[in-house]
Amino acid sequence: MLPSNIEDLARGFPGAWAIAYGTFAEGDITELVELGSKDSFPLASVSKLFTALAVHVAIEEGTLDAKAPMLSNSASIYDLLSHSSGLPFGFPEQGDSAFEKIQLDPSLARRRVYSNVGYEALADHLAKESGMTFSDYLFEAVADPLGAKGLELDLGLYSSSGPTGAAAGLVAKVSDLVALVKGFISSGILSQETLMLIREPYHPDLAGLVPGFGFMRPCPWGLGPEVKGEKFPHWTGAANSGHTFGHFGQSGSSLWIDPENGCFLATLSSVAFGDWAKNLWPTLSDAVVELSAP
Repeated sequence: MLPSNIEDLARGFPGAWAIAYGTFAEGDITELVELGSKDSFPLASVSKLFTALAVHVAIEEGTLDAKAPMLSNSASIYDLLSHSSGLPFGFPEQGDSAFEKIQLDPSLARRRVYSNVGYEALADHLAKESGMTFSDYLFEAVADPLGAKGLELDLGLYSSSGPTGAAAGLVAKVSDLVALVKGFISSGILSQETLMLIREPYHPDLAGLVPGFGFMRPCPWGLGPEVKGEKFPHWTGAANSGHTFGHFGQSGSSLWIDPENGCFLATLSSVAFGDWAKNLWPTLSDAVVELSAP
């Protein structure tokens, strides 16, 4: 049974909210609860999880070469997915010339620098190689097959994060995040081999900054999602295993999947990330992990 206090805890969100949580086994969600608003919320950086799945689909179908050099410092798609490419956090200017004045660290995988630019570059590369817009590819390859029916791309959201919306431009309902969970746990749009690869730390010993939580040594990251590892403080709970992977966004959104405990939690909020999230998310997370215990 689910702990009776989860809904009470969720009322600690400072504005409108929605959460989904549950358990899974052998690639299927075995228990699911959705609470709160049925409205759409901005995902901010949780958008990167959808983008990462699209990139991996393109790799599996042969549209993209995962390990071919993509940047002048020989960074590959895997380096961009794991924020180890040497690209900076943001763009020095907006508009059509956004990519032209980027300062690239010539030393590949020197440290983990969280990079919106990297995900925007991936979307731009995917569009060029596939002959489709990033939006069309994302919906055809990921959103539609997963049944994320409420997912929308809004290029006006967080426009400073980049021109394609791949880094932070998606809007979703909590049911769309449940669909995203399915994309990461079941071999539907991706093979089981790729799903395992995605959640493994890439350049596992790199140190880096988790926005809002500080410098971590090491700062493990998979090929899309962050991996908890031994990070502390962290936005997941103390009860979450080190294998927990996911992402959070400055909009107040978050999603984690804990393969060791067989559970997940997705949250959406109308109030931006702040101290409230640092306090509430770990508490909610611990309650969800508690429910998965035999």
